[in-house]
Amino acid sequence: MSGEANGNGTVVRVGPDPRRAATDVIDLAEIGGALRRGRRWILGAGLLGLAAAAAIVAYAPKRFAGGATVLLRSSNEGGGSLLSRLGVPAELAPASLGSAMKSPLETELQILESRAVLGTVSDSLGLQVRVLSPAGIPPWRLLAPRPYPGSFRKVRLRFERAAADRYRVTGRDVNGEVAAGRPLVTPYGTLALASGTLPPAFEVQLLDREDALERLGERVSVEKAGGEVARVGYAAPDSLSAGAVPNAVVAVYLERRRTTDRGVNQHRAEFLEAQVDSVGRQLTDAEAALRRYQESSGVVDPELVGKIDLEAASKIRESLAANQVESVALEQLLRQVGEGTMSARQLAAYPSFLRSSAINDMLGQLAELETELATLRERRTEADPEVTVMRTRAADLERQLLPMGNAYAQSLRRQRAELEGQAARFDASLSALPAEAQSFTRLTREVKRLGQTALALQTQLLDARMAAIGEGGEVRQVDAALVPKKPVFPRPSIVLPTGLLAGLALGTLGALAVGFLSPRVRTADEVGRMLGVPAAPLGAGRPLFFATIARANARLIVPLDDAELAHDAARWLGASAPAPVATTRVGGRRMAPALVGADASVLDSIGPADGDGDGFVALPPLDSGAGVAARLARGTPVVLAVRAGTARSDVEDAAAAVRLAGGELVACVVR
Repeated sequence: MSGEANGNGTVVRVGPDPRRAATDVIDLAEIGGALRRGRRWILGAGLLGLAAAAAIVAYAPKRFAGGATVLLRSSNEGGGSLLSRLGVPAELAPASLGSAMKSPLETELQILESRAVLGTVSDSLGLQVRVLSPAGIPPWRLLAPRPYPGSFRKVRLRFERAAADRYRVTGRDVNGEVAAGRPLVTPYGTLALASGTLPPAFEVQLLDREDALERLGERVSVEKAGGEVARVGYAAPDSLSAGAVPNAVVAVYLERRRTTDRGVNQHRAEFLEAQVDSVGRQLTDAEAALRRYQESSGVVDPELVGKIDLEAASKIRESLAANQVESVALEQLLRQVGEGTMSARQLAAYPSFLRSSAINDMLGQLAELETELATLRERRTEADPEVTVMRTRAADLERQLLPMGNAYAQSLRRQRAELEGQAARFDASLSALPAEAQSFTRLTREVKRLGQTALALQTQLLDARMAAIGEGGEVRQVDAALVPKKPVFPRPSIVLPTGLLAGLALGTLGALAVGFLSPRVRTADEVGRMLGVPAAPLGAGRPLFFATIARANARLIVPLDDAELAHDAARWLGASAPAPVATTRVGGRRMAPALVGADASVLDSIGPADGDGDGFVALPPLDSGAGVAARLARGTPVVLAVRAGTARSDVEDAAAAVRLAGGELVACVVR
């Protein structure tokens, strides 16, 4: 800081000093010096931390930890997660899909640390009782495990042996005696002593159920150990509880899986059995209705029946059309025969007659007779009896053609009537087919629906029965919790080194804080870094320090507030200088060459040099009147003399005062 001296001898700061830029840098040497100066603090803090760690080891409550593992392998139940059905690992499920995509293992972990399980464990082990003294004894070794209902504030109870088998119990709202086999009724519940050997006096704390479950939940840890194995841990002030509680949690959970969960699966199977019976009866009724409809309508399959009826109707109509054409043609021929415009023999040319074997036989006989008659006529006359007989036989055969034509025509008429009836029946059947198809489809759909429902219910029933038998999969305890032999806290091998290291760390921080944040200077190096000039302790030999003073031709010693320190520094510098220093006498006084040519006010304010031939002049202290009034030629090299323990602000103000007086600070001597 730059400053200005006022009339009272006080240096006033007026602005920052550019030389301070170098002092803002902290190097390793400064850190080492601070640690060296504060080594007592570091050692003391380390010993204090070690003592605190030893006290923790000796007097801190011990804490034991136990753990048990359980296998939670789930089977493929009907209500399993969607991931298990898809074969996707649960760890890959997005959080946005919710619990539907989670693994069943997470559900089982939640059940393991649920209040239902922990409440049963607390009741079975009597964990509503907290042992205060003597330490290291589980609660069921002092009081018989039993629940304490209701809500109440924590209460301390003290038990003192009044007789061989009786204890005096005192506490808030409790004052009585309890003996083996004779419980004591209190406002908080019934107290009963545990069997076995009891200490002469002990003290416990009763917790209501909510507080006990909260305390138990904080100490029980359930986590996934790996794969489908979960680990149940518990931290307790005694080793027996550390091993008993995890085993009890696993035992209660397994018992719950064997009882409560088995009942759920069994109820599910019974419900599915009832549903299977109900759907089975509905399916039987639907099948009977479909059968009655098929029997009454004669429709087995509307699509197939419709196709067959349509093809048959088409054939019938084709036959009917052919019959009508043939009947019309035959009726016309018969009418012409009856009118005499056509002979009966011409009926044989009718196509249907030509396909008849009987008519063909008659035509063959008639042709033979005509051939014989023609042959016979060549030799005989018409009146010949043989010719007459043959002509009569031919006429008889021709007369037989007409009745046969009439009979065939009558047959065509009967056939046409029959074909028309069949066509009418097919038309009626086809017109009724859509309604029959609708009814058939409805009945068939109902049978299929009920059949599929029955199949799905039977599948779920099988899964439920398998779940009831397997009870949710392979769930068993893998490792039982053992009674720990050593506490997890405090362990001397961990606590003592930790305490020592913590103490050393705090001591180091304290030493550094004192070294860098102290308002007073302590060493020459610290002063030199603060002012940005070489500094040396008084009495130490530093060649570089003396070389700096010689190069600057410095002969003036300015003390901060101690004239004796300035004289000692002048003698030490004069005696330790590597070469004699030339001096000049001014006004009968031996002065340093730096003062030659100075004005009279400065020469009057400077005292005589101490000793002969040292060449260094000690000025009055800066806070004295003569020091404040001193004026030097600009650029006069000056050595500042300060005492260790001086305030940093005073040292900065002294350097500023030297610059304001016209001098240039080139070195510093520290005592």
